[in-house]
Amino acid sequence: MARIAGIYRYPVKGLGSEKLDSTKVAAGRGIARDRAYAIALAGTAFDPRAPEHLSKVKFATLMTHPGLAALTADFSDGAERLTLQCDGAAVLDISLRQSEDVARFDHFITEFVDDRAKGPLRLVTADSHMFSDIREDCLSIVNLASVDALSAAFGKPIDPLRFRANIYVSGLPAWHERSWKAGDEIAIGGGRFGVMSAISRCAAVNVDLATARIDGDLPALLRRQFGQNAMGVYIDAIGTTRIATGDGVDARNASK
Repeated sequence: MARIAGIYRYPVKGLGSEKLDSTKVAAGRGIARDRAYAIALAGTAFDPRAPEHLSKVKFATLMTHPGLAALTADFSDGAERLTLQCDGAAVLDISLRQSEDVARFDHFITEFVDDRAKGPLRLVTADSHMFSDIREDCLSIVNLASVDALSAAFGKPIDPLRFRANIYVSGLPAWHERSWKAGDEIAIGGGRFGVMSAISRCAAVNVDLATARIDGDLPALLRRQFGQNAMGVYIDAIGTTRIATGDGVDARNASK
């Protein structure tokens, strides 16, 4: 039976992942604190009092700033602290409740990006807002067997975390998720999830997370070898449920 192999969230859009053993999810919501923060480019207008969905091109992401792959962000629930790590060592530890600490983050990240910044960067957030690539707050799921198939075509192993999914699944045939259609339902643990759409991939997945450098063109390879530049699927919880690593994933009721 297919099972959850890993659950992840990304506290700061564009920065590294944080692994979770389990998490609660609800309809119309992503994982708590997933993409809760983003790094706004100079000139990006974002009003935290009236947050709206903005295109990812308004923020510093791996698509345009591959060096960010060297940074991992750990978020402390309740304490509102953010720790940045580089090569396994903490390089910044701030309180998100203190404006002077947030200013330290802005200065650090602008200096870290250096000439790619094209102006001062700043950390932005808003209550209950998720800086998703799409307008809907949701979760993403990636089939590890599909990543393996892409790795074989690429000629070397690909870290699945390049695809920044919330849920990674083992035990499904490669590309099985491409048979799922919008409106299908899949069971994960004790809950049910509605299929929304396939995830089209951009240049962000071209960044080798180990080196923070671009090492190929995976979207082009996906199109050329596998018919479309999709890897993974957006899903939404039907009701409130808790998922955990090791939970079963049953897609037998999805489209064939």
